[in-house]
Amino acid sequence: MNPSDPSTKVALSRVNDPVLVIMFQQRFAADVRAGWKTQTIRPNGRRARPKMGQKVSLRQWSGKPYRSPQILLRETRLSLVQKFRANWEARQVWVDGVLLEGCDSFARADGFADMAAMASWFLANHKGTEFEGFVMHWPAL
Repeated sequence: MNPSDPSTKVALSRVNDPVLVIMFQQRFAADVRAGWKTQTIRPNGRRARPKMGQKVSLRQWSGKPYRSPQILLRETRLSLVQKFRANWEARQVWVDGVLLEGCDSFARADGFADMAAMASWFLANHKGTEFEGFVMHWPAL
C-alpha cells in the first residue's frame, strides 16, 4: 500500500487499532498528501489526548462520510502535541499558554492562506468565537 497514491483506499474496520485515525475534509486533503499541511487543531473531547510519538493515519472519505471507504493520505508519527486556545473574533491564538504573534505562519502550517482565512473557517465550522483544544504536529515530507 502506497500512502502517497491518492487511489489507495482503506476499508473501515472495527478492530481495535493502536493507530490514531485523523480524518480531513476534502479541501485539506491535497495539502496533507503533499506534506504542506503539518498540523491539525482538534477540540477537547471525551477521548484521551494523543501523545507525541503516537502513530497516526491521516485520511479523508472517498464520498459520503461513514458511507464510503477512506482514502489514506499519509501515515506518520506525531512530533508534538500542544494545548491550543483561540479567540477567532479577535484573531488571537495561544499555544501552550503563550500568545502567538504573527499567526500567519501558524495558519499556513494548518492549510490556510493566513490567520484571517483560518479564523473565518473556524467561525463558520465551530460554535462560538472561543475555541479550546489541542494542536497535533507531524513532520513535513
